[in-house]
Amino acid sequence: MREQIAANHALFGALLAERPPSVRIRAAEATYLAWLDIRALGVDDPGGRALHTGRVRIDGQDYGAGSTGHVRVNLATSTDRVREIVDRLARAWSA
Repeated sequence: MREQIAANHALFGALLAERPPSVRIRAAEATYLAWLDIRALGVDDPGGRALHTGRVRIDGQDYGAGSTGHVRVNLATSTDRVREIVDRLARAWSA
């Protein structure tokens, strides 16, 4: 399972680097969650857009100091689903 999640992190990071360019991924720290810095998107309610337009639920709660403008994505899934998540987020945040 750890190898699969590590592979998903690598894939997610590579795909995210291609689009949207203003989203930054924070380095994983022994977790199945990817933390994204989405402040540069300039999108009103990026979580709502991800859910309603992209049909991807992302978690953007307040996790304390430094968490504003960041969301997390669960990568404990298949590689096909990781690709689909990136495609849907890119479409939602570009709309």
